[in-house]
Amino acid sequence: MGLTQKILLFASALVVTLVATSLAFTTFQANELAHFTIDQGLKETREVWETFQADRYKQLRLGIRVLGNDPAFKAAVANREDLAVRQATVLDLLRERGQDLKADFFIATDADGVVIARSDRPGGAGEDLSPQEIVRKPLEGEESSTIWRQGDKLANAVAVPMQTGPSLVGVLVAGYGIDETLAGQIHKLTHSQIAYFVQDGGKPPRLSVSSLGPKEPALTAALGRPDFPAGKGEMESFDLDLAGERYVGVTIPLRTAGGEAVGSALALRSFSEETASFRKFRDSLILVSLIVMAVGLGVAYLAARRITGPVRTLVDLVERARDGSFTGAVTVNTGDERGGERRHPLGRRGHPLGHRRPPRGHRGWNQEAGAGTALRHPLRDPRRGGQGRHGRRLSRPRPAARRSGGPQGSAGRGPQGRPQPPRPLQARDQARPQDHPPERAPHP
Repeated sequence: MGLTQKILLFASALVVTLVATSLAFTTFQANELAHFTIDQGLKETREVWETFQADRYKQLRLGIRVLGNDPAFKAAVANREDLAVRQATVLDLLRERGQDLKADFFIATDADGVVIARSDRPGGAGEDLSPQEIVRKPLEGEESSTIWRQGDKLANAVAVPMQTGPSLVGVLVAGYGIDETLAGQIHKLTHSQIAYFVQDGGKPPRLSVSSLGPKEPALTAALGRPDFPAGKGEMESFDLDLAGERYVGVTIPLRTAGGEAVGSALALRSFSEETASFRKFRDSLILVSLIVMAVGLGVAYLAARRITGPVRTLVDLVERARDGSFTGAVTVNTGDERGGERRHPLGRRGHPLGHRRPPRGHRGWNQEAGAGTALRHPLRDPRRGGQGRHGRRLSRPRPAARRSGGPQGSAGRGPQGRPQPPRPLQARDQARPQDHPPERAPHP
């Protein structure tokens, strides 16, 4: 594997590691935040349910007290002479006042707790409600407000005694049903799905109403499974799968005023809905990471080529030198640690590796000696002194020996003993082939 491939592999591994670590950390944090948000939402759902229930009881008490204290209504209830007329009169009054109070049902009983008339079931006259807790307390002279179960239906009901002086005339009951409308209102306020169950001892719970809509059959099917968490403690969260979607839920027990359990409410929060925004962020992060990875690999490839290109050139020249060939130019155009023009004379001058001595006439040629020999360092003039190669001190050239019998009295001097300037180069003094040694043959 080449150096370029290693750099690209390292860059890819680095980017993938950073992206994977970021995704793992953000996923963990998002799950923790989703669980915290769900727990808080479920607690708020219970508080909203209790607020709805208290408000319902308050409205029912205010309306039913007015009707229970109406003399005309009490007189109609106390009429025992014509039972058919009493039933029709009481039923008409219940329906009329029911529109003002907007209660889902009204029930009027006599002093024995037997139904005279009820607005939700016209044929329900004659039913004995005295064993029911909702009627038993008013028969004793006390008001009653509780969750009332009638078959598979649940309701918030309030009952008050009707008296004429100290005598008990009957009992008046009014209530709001726990239906899909209530579940939908709580769902809009809390974004939690609500389901109400009724349950008999030793039997699985049965669904009364819910806000799940099309997923209600999946909840009904889950009720029959043995792993359905019906026995979970109050406000103890659990996971529930409905039609392939994960929910987190808690149960809220529904009890009468006497403490008897008549059913339960199930509050559910969808885990996928809570993490929907995070999933969008995660998908965006993955897309951006892929784009950054592609750009980063392209940049890493270009940088690797700039790094490995000069290295390959130098390696090739070193291989050629090892084989005995010193020809070829080394050109370095960078100014970094790989070699700048100021640090590398070879890169600045561009001299061939095999060039050993400068030609005749070069500033490093000893013109006074005239022997056709090159100085040890071609860039220094020995006439000026200074340091040679390996830090050696160069001495100044000695003057030529005096010649006898010359017209000037000494070699290289003119009249009156003054030194003459060096003569200019002649054509015969140009570089000759024998002045340069032949290139060394490569080692076998």
